[in-house]
Amino acid sequence: MDFQKKDWQFRDIISEDELNRMEDGIEEGITKAEQAEQVAEQAQQTAEFHASRHASDGPDPITPGMIGAETPAGAQAKADAAEANAKSYTDTITGLLANLTTEQKANLVAAINELVTNLSTSQRWKLTIDTGHTRNISGQDLNNLTNTGFYSGNNLTNSPDGSTNYFYVEVVNHSSGTNYVKQTAVGISGGGYSDTAYKVYVRQKSTVGWGTWREVITSAVLRWNVDHLEYNDGGVWRHLGNIQVGKLRSVTSGGTVGTWVDVVNITGVKGRAERIFALIPTNYQTIGIRVTIDGITEEITGTSATSGLSLSYLGRQMQTSGITNATEPIYFNSQFRVQFYKQNASTNDTCYVDYALELGTP
Repeated sequence: MDFQKKDWQFRDIISEDELNRMEDGIEEGITKAEQAEQVAEQAQQTAEFHASRHASDGPDPITPGMIGAETPAGAQAKADAAEANAKSYTDTITGLLANLTTEQKANLVAAINELVTNLSTSQRWKLTIDTGHTRNISGQDLNNLTNTGFYSGNNLTNSPDGSTNYFYVEVVNHSSGTNYVKQTAVGISGGGYSDTAYKVYVRQKSTVGWGTWREVITSAVLRWNVDHLEYNDGGVWRHLGNIQVGKLRSVTSGGTVGTWVDVVNITGVKGRAERIFALIPTNYQTIGIRVTIDGITEEITGTSATSGLSLSYLGRQMQTSGITNATEPIYFNSQFRVQFYKQNASTNDTCYVDYALELGTP
């Protein structure tokens, strides 16, 4: 069957069968060229033999016109045309065969065979789908994702943060197989920048199973704000480390029976709390302290069985009736509020708060 030339298009895949077809076409073209040369040589020899035998001075003189035979020149022209057609046919595959030596032709065939062999042993696992997009893994268990590749999806079992959010997931397994695997996951933002969506997580699998997800420290987790570090606490940026503060400030409140009363309520300013406590010198009753720092509220209460109750939220009791400042003050970025509650009326019940604001704050 004659070789059929294929019109190649961009992105066409060269398969093993296609390369074998091309190699067969090359061998077919070479064979036809050699056959054409033999036909031409035979035609030339036949023409020369008859020309000498049947020439006017030959043993059997006869003219070509007498028998309608081809003249030597005509036979040669046809032979040349056949050879040219054969060469033209093979040129569509390998170029001008006349310019290739036998050794070059053999090298060409050997090179194609080597290419076919290399393709048959090359990487065949697709890292993405045919379009180059990630593989969709929505609803799957990440513990089962061990093949190297690029993936994305939501509703993932064993996701980094336990949510149903979308993640990009990159998987790399060891050269020995899927006993050792690394997964990297990045949250996908639905639109605009989101500190939560852009968090990066990583974990590894070994022969004992999967390790825990660990968050990678990025600017979505830790940032520099003017002159200090801040960390992202569930969407709220909190101060990390010390703040330069000014003078110590102190406030007290005797409270109001049966209700929570503000002792201090500061917003929009940074600072640190030094001491928060309350005393009941003589009465027997229940008191409470409620503290809110940067949106997080905690509350403690105490009931006196005897006189002299001290209730401390921040500070260390040094003596029966004395409270000293804490060795570890509490820092705040934008909100500091302390409230005091007492059950019964008494003029001696008091809540004490010592704090300092960022240096330069009025």
